[in-house]
Amino acid sequence: HVRGATLASINYGHGQRTRKRAYAFRRGELESRENILRAIESDDPNQALTGLLDLRDEPLPAARKQLHRLLDHPNEVLWRNAGIALSHYDDLREEIAGRVRLLNRGIDTPRQLFLLGALRRPAGIVAVLPMVRHTDPEVRRMAAWALGFIGHQDGVAATRVLLADDDPTVRSAAALALGRCGARDDVEALETMLEDADDEVQRRAAEGIALLQMRP
Repeated sequence: HVRGATLASINYGHGQRTRKRAYAFRRGELESRENILRAIESDDPNQALTGLLDLRDEPLPAARKQLHRLLDHPNEVLWRNAGIALSHYDDLREEIAGRVRLLNRGIDTPRQLFLLGALRRPAGIVAVLPMVRHTDPEVRRMAAWALGFIGHQDGVAATRVLLADDDPTVRSAAALALGRCGARDDVEALETMLEDADDEVQRRAAEGIALLQMRP
């Protein structure tokens, strides 16, 4: 009986310690989530950025509204990282629709293109495609960037066209984008870009080739 009582007390003690550790873990997890939420709501850009970077690892449903608001924040680092953090959430129809409306109205076009690329949803492709013919090379460059991350087949064809753009910044963006969204068959097209007159285009083409060669 004494031995049985001893075993019972050991098991009881072990169970208590296990429950305490589990409680401490849950409490720590909750505190961590609360800290993230407080950070992204902070007026301090550095604190907000810290919270945004944490959200890349663990998207929190409670952070969704604040992330949505940050897409229109004046601080470029914050709105860019808010878009990247949102890409880990499931239903982004509202965010996509909002960016498309602003893009169609010509409001802060480069920002909308970046965000549509960062959100990585095919629904944004229809609004991005016309931008490859825009008169502003910065807009064409950001369109190439967005197409590379969206990865839609229609975007791949448009990205190939941008390889021949007159502006070297557009060609370099298109070369890297094609590496992200193209197929191994596109290696040959990028190899021709290694002889481009612009050094940055050559570097981006080499990066694009490396990405394509990693494909199965």
